[in-house]
Amino acid sequence: MRQIATYAGLIPMAFFGVLIRLGFEALGDYEGRTVYPVLWAQGVGCAIMGTSLSLKSEIHEFYPPLYTALTTGLAGSTTSFSSWMLDGFESFANLGHYDRGGLRDAMDGLAYSFSTLAVSIACLLFGQFSGSLIQHWLDTYREKSHRRANNSIGLEKKQMRIKTNDYQHTIVFDSVSIALACAFYAGALAAYFAGPRQWRPDVTFALLLGPPGAILRFMLAKINTKGRFLTRFPMGTFVANMLASGVVSASYVVQRTAYNTGLTTTGCDAMIALEQGFCGCLSTVSTFAVEIRSIDRARWKATYVLTSVVLGHALVLAIVGGVKWSPEGLGPFCR
Repeated sequence: MRQIATYAGLIPMAFFGVLIRLGFEALGDYEGRTVYPVLWAQGVGCAIMGTSLSLKSEIHEFYPPLYTALTTGLAGSTTSFSSWMLDGFESFANLGHYDRGGLRDAMDGLAYSFSTLAVSIACLLFGQFSGSLIQHWLDTYREKSHRRANNSIGLEKKQMRIKTNDYQHTIVFDSVSIALACAFYAGALAAYFAGPRQWRPDVTFALLLGPPGAILRFMLAKINTKGRFLTRFPMGTFVANMLASGVVSASYVVQRTAYNTGLTTTGCDAMIALEQGFCGCLSTVSTFAVEIRSIDRARWKATYVLTSVVLGHALVLAIVGGVKWSPEGLGPFCR
């Protein structure tokens, strides 16, 4: 039951992660903006990850699957490596058709990647600092509570009673986690079929496809613990990010070759949802930032970062660029 509850906990948190990311993209898309919209989501997701890392022991003591839900589910789904790769390629290739030369295209693309990496790591450190302050407050509160105890015998009996109730406590929480997952998915389905039509491509359809991406990433992350992957090259996260970058590129192309493929309105909505929901939750920047800091040696850090970023952009270049610079080229957006 615990394993089912762990997977179930990812579902509502993936929903929240998708909503946070989509919300920041909508709020941050205005005329005269200083930074690109998704950078807000990358920073917030990394801050959530950093705070959760600092409070890991506290969260585990309360309910272990909650830690996985917060880090893999919420933080991982709020951030998106595939969006970084696709948007970065749009900057390099000047797909917005701005009046600038090739060197400035390269500067814009490099600025996109450097700023994403810098903000993500900075927000991760800020989250860890915030978590340490919360931990200090909790320790101080416990110390004062213990001082107020009238006698140590009563306290010991209370602690023994808490331990005997641990099993019942976790069973209840596991059941609630599974029930919440079912309720959230039922609610998303109801919102998709009964909600406004304009919500489907950007919100409700993306919500339905988000949790499968987060669950697949969680499963792939188990590869990281095998052999030397954890301290040198986290292969599970790398595979998840590369897979998402490839799928998001294919989705981007299909949305813009609808005149050749005969894509229907529902098909167009599905491609948008695949991009925002599944790929957004399958890939992650928050875990990527944590792994950069946890890898032992500088040369392995550089290898992991460069391989991930360069190969991710190369995938987008091969798929999107291959169609864009073909004789047919990219057509108008399918919506």
